[in-house]
Amino acid sequence: DQIRIESAPVKVIGKTHPEAKVTINNQSVEVDMAGNFSQELSLTESINIITITSTAKSGQTAKEIRTIFLKI
Repeated sequence: DQIRIESAPVKVIGKTHPEAKVTINNQSVEVDMAGNFSQELSLTESINIITITSTAKSGQTAKEIRTIFLKI
């Protein structure tokens, strides 16, 4: 998916299984007891790729990739 925005930073918000491990752009993100997570990201002007990965205890992974165009 591609998104265009005109201001930064951006807050990434999502939900996963409460025991899953989540990373956003290879940085660990805390998951609460309900499975919610959020992380504020700084963006650079032009193209930004955000990769969100959730890994279950079983090792199964889910990945979402978003492309954000920042026009200042």
